Amino acid sequence: MAQHATVTLDYYLSIPVSRRDDLGGIRHWNHLKMAIKGDVIWLKGLNEAELDSMAIKVMQGKCIYYEKDALLYKLNSLLPSGQVPSLLWTAIDRALLVKLPIPKSQAPMLKESLYPKIVPSDNTHEASAMIIPLDKLGVFLGVAPVIRLQRMKWVIIQPNIALLMGYPILPIPGEVYWKRNNFLFPAGCDLELPLISDALESIIDPAGLSWILWNKDSSYVKINKRHLTDLSLSSFKRSLEQGAEDL
Repeated sequence: MAQHATVTLDYYLSIPVSRRDDLGGIRHWNHLKMAIKGDVIWLKGLNEAELDSMAIKVMQGKCIYYEKDALLYKLNSLLPSGQVPSLLWTAIDRALLVKLPIPKSQAPMLKESLYPKIVPSDNTHEASAMIIPLDKLGVFLGVAPVIRLQRMKWVIIQPNIALLMGYPILPIPGEVYWKRNNFLFPAGCDLELPLISDALESIIDPAGLSWILWNKDSSYVKINKRHLTDLSLSSFKRSLEQGAEDL
């Protein structure tokens, strides 16, 4: 039988220059190349796993393309959108230089880590947030007593994923996080250099309007605090209905 070679696609992503800060969570993916044309930032070198990551999914104003025969096609489209842009590409970690106001006493440590890195930690922290599938949350809300939901906030962060915040966390299987100021870290993980946490937070979200959800791959997602609402069966149903209307 004849064997067919697997076709590997080259992916591109465009995002408005005004959303430049959204790229901070992936600047450590130093295999990516970045260029700017007018008011649009272009990235190339993404793979399918990265396209499916939360750090990419929550980016606002993005457009994802794949390349075929020197033409760009929007993801899941068979009609070309234009030619592959001819640009001056630069490694993303060089294009997005990060300068943190670190005290001189900490400068030697910073030189060993050119970008914020999430690493395993032996320290234990109280769980205060979790990520769970919407279907599992819906089943739980259908039988949970109202008192169990008090002081819990939630928001949909992906089409089928919710972030819950509050204590104690709900008895539902999911990814658990702990909180330091406005940072949410995966359970059992922390910054490689915890001492830069405050300075890093002031760079990522100086106004303190967002929760910064860190992933184990050292990418992060900014979640507007105002988007969280009290957790209840009624708010869950309203959010699902609103999502259906937006489709």
